[in-house]
Amino acid sequence: MKTKIISAIIISSLLATNPISALAAGSGIPGQNFINSWDENEDGKVTLTEIQEKRSNIFLSFDSDDNGILDAEEYVYFDEARANDMADKNINQSNKKAGSPMTLEVNDLDGDGQVSREEFLENAKSFFEQKDTNEDGAITTDDFGNSYN
Repeated sequence: MKTKIISAIIISSLLATNPISALAAGSGIPGQNFINSWDENEDGKVTLTEIQEKRSNIFLSFDSDDNGILDAEEYVYFDEARANDMADKNINQSNKKAGSPMTLEVNDLDGDGQVSREEFLENAKSFFEQKDTNEDGAITTDDFGNSYN
C-alpha cells in the first residue's frame, strides 16, 4: 500500500485535472497547462487515447487496495493530490467550475458512491467530446479558446 501512495503522489504531480485551471495558470495561453500535462507524445494535441491511458494510470495509482474501485476514502487522497497539484502550480481554486471532470460525483456514473475503473474511463469519452469543440479528434489550445469565448 505504501508503494501505491508513493505512486499516487508522483502521479498527482502530473495532474492538471481541470481544464478551467489551465486558464488560470502561468502560460497565458488558455489550455496550455492541460496540453502540457496530458499530451503524452508531445505533438501539441491530446487525443481520447491519451486521456484514457493517463486516466487509467491515475486510477491505478489511487486504487490502493487494487479492487478496481475508487471508494470515498481513496477519493480523499485523490482530491488532496489534485488540490496540492493546483496549489503547486498557483492555480486559483476559485476558478474551478463545479463538476470538475475528476470528482467522485462526476465519475460515479451509476450513483453508488464509488467509481469503478470502467466509469472513470467511460467519463473520459464525454469529457473529450465536450472539450473537442471543433470536433477534429484532438484537444488543442484552440479548443479552449472556442469553449470559453
